[in-house]
Amino acid sequence: ENELFEYAKKMDYLSLEEGWQILYENGLCVLVAILRDDLAGNKPFGIKGYVSLYTISYRMCSNAGSNDYSKALYDRSKLAIETVLQQVVADLKKNYITGIDLLRKFAQNWSNHKVITK
Repeated sequence: ENELFEYAKKMDYLSLEEGWQILYENGLCVLVAILRDDLAGNKPFGIKGYVSLYTISYRMCSNAGSNDYSKALYDRSKLAIETVLQQVVADLKKNYITGIDLLRKFAQNWSNHKVITK
């Protein structure tokens, strides 16, 4: 978390690929790992981690002209979230859960989805 914070403080320009890599590995992958282990009550990031991810995202989206990566980051985030959701559904189909167990799993997955899209 401290390394990410230091990186966010020093950052001037970040390419789309480099920035997405940081956001994906330190943001989305961390959230998905926590949610897959059913630890949704845990905080995935401390204040520094959250601020760092936000700062990197903001800077990548607020550059005027050719370095504004808003649309690209949105598209990549959307695709990553869709992929996670497809994996969740595939897991449910594979395990063939029915009845009350299926409803509990849907409720748990809905709570997880709200955390990821927050």
